[in-house]
Amino acid sequence: MEYFRKAYSGFQARDLKKALTLIKQAETEDSSNAQIFALEGDIYYNLQNLSQAKLCWEKTLKLNPGLKTIEEKLKSLKSETPIEENLSEDKTEIFEFRSESAILNSEARQTLKASLKNAYQTIGRDFNYFPKHKIIVLLYSPEGFAKVRSVPAWAGGLFDGKIRIPLYPDTLSQKNLLEAIIWHEYTHSLIFDLTGGNCPVFLNEGLAVYEEERINPTDKTKLIDAAAQKNIFPLITYFSAPARDSNLSIDAGLFYLESGSIVRYIISIWGWEGMRVLLVNIGEGRPWPDSIQKALNIAPQTLEIHWLEQLK
Repeated sequence: MEYFRKAYSGFQARDLKKALTLIKQAETEDSSNAQIFALEGDIYYNLQNLSQAKLCWEKTLKLNPGLKTIEEKLKSLKSETPIEENLSEDKTEIFEFRSESAILNSEARQTLKASLKNAYQTIGRDFNYFPKHKIIVLLYSPEGFAKVRSVPAWAGGLFDGKIRIPLYPDTLSQKNLLEAIIWHEYTHSLIFDLTGGNCPVFLNEGLAVYEEERINPTDKTKLIDAAAQKNIFPLITYFSAPARDSNLSIDAGLFYLESGSIVRYIISIWGWEGMRVLLVNIGEGRPWPDSIQKALNIAPQTLEIHWLEQLK
């Protein structure tokens, strides 16, 4: 169990090679522990070794049948493997990206590499965080992406531990659009590392929008109209409510605009230093409303009131 705990710590810190060495030592000591094979499968999956992940998760179910989380992972893997096992591979020092070679021409490949390098340097300076671990970037045809993940048709990308980007014709033909998507999803990967995946969705998306707009500024007309009509969705109130009002609904485009707006407001008042402290507090396990209070010295609802006043 000591090897397991150290392997799990390495996995959470995204030091996957170290985690793999440790979990194999745990497996040598105890080959009948389903937990060990479950974690080993997660490590292989995040290393993009899908065949080994499958073997480990199957061993997990053999030792402990009926584990729903493992069954779901194997189900997802079944749809991913036919697409991803045929992706061509390319690597940089930090990024490992795989693509359907037929859809990624040499110009788009160079744009991709340059965008990832620029994102690593520029966004890294904002967050004061430069990951040392490999980051997997998967590039699909629109059809391949739809088979791998069920997401809305308007989604330009997805981060779920790996950066996944569908390459639509517009994405390939417009250099700034591809770069903006890369910056958006790369921001999510940094936030995931810094907060342990516990960042509230409006802050997570708002930071990604903030960085994306360095490359491709967004039309703010919808946000301006919503503010003028006093039709702004209460982000903090909604996401911190114990029981959310199921009657409340929001247009996805407006949600992204609002999220970017509240992030810009926080940075305008507290600077990037305040934002970094906020993310550190969330990463330490504090509930995000408490993290806002501690890091910014303001009650979350008061922050929302000030933001709305500024927005109006």
